[in-house]
Amino acid sequence: MRLRKTAPARVGSAWAWYGWVVFAVDGSRADAPRTCRNERALGQSARDKSHPQWWITQLIHLPTKLIWDWRQGPGTSSERAHMREMMPSLPKSSLLVGDIGFGGFDLLWQLSNEQVAFVIRCGGSSTLLVEHTRQQIERQGDIRWVYLWPKNRRRKKPLRLRLIVLKRHGKRVYLLTNVQESTRLSRRIVSLTLEYIKTNAHRMDYARYRRQGLPVTSAIVESLITQFNQRVKGTEKFWIQGSAEAVLQIRAAYLSEDDRAERFHEQRPRGRAAGRNRQKLAA
Repeated sequence: MRLRKTAPARVGSAWAWYGWVVFAVDGSRADAPRTCRNERALGQSARDKSHPQWWITQLIHLPTKLIWDWRQGPGTSSERAHMREMMPSLPKSSLLVGDIGFGGFDLLWQLSNEQVAFVIRCGGSSTLLVEHTRQQIERQGDIRWVYLWPKNRRRKKPLRLRLIVLKRHGKRVYLLTNVQESTRLSRRIVSLTLEYIKTNAHRMDYARYRRQGLPVTSAIVESLITQFNQRVKGTEKFWIQGSAEAVLQIRAAYLSEDDRAERFHEQRPRGRAAGRNRQKLAA
């Protein structure tokens, strides 16, 4: 929670893209150790004699790849239900990007009512209604209006959505968005966002990181920030302008498991030390 409040100031210009705070939502299963406790708590979500599984749904701030929020549960959990629980954590001007699994009418209806912008990939099983013929819609150019209105939801008003069609690797990708104006969310912005997700997908595979025992929490970073503040900004500590940053850079070089510290000492400028207690340079 504390990191969320300070995130815009910490990441600066990386906080927003083209006026949007872009988040990707994704759900995945992860095998849990086959213990009696896990089998009682998680059960089986697949075939008989399978491992107990967790279902983890995550909100990821795309520009920084920061896990913004997450929910977990048994392998039979619903990623859409997890998304509903995480919805209050979304900041203003959020743009939610999700796959077919998040294209349910009820979830998209709730997102629209909460004024959360989204871009969701449309699945082949989705039935979309149009006002006119196909030829008339295509002649409208970039703007194509469709209606999502399942038969079992006819008591509610239909969702009027914008259909965006992109060509990727010779195939068409159909996307639904509740952003009405193409000037606010153009096909180019959507295409760049999807390309970024594809390029950096391996850097956001947090389910694999968990299986490997790697830390994916922000607690470690927050703890280090607290340590820096205590050591650098504590009482009776005074720094010449630029000196504190230089000390932190040297400390980071020593902590890095590479040759940064050695390269620094080899390349640093040589000269007489300042102050009364000058030390001779080692031969």
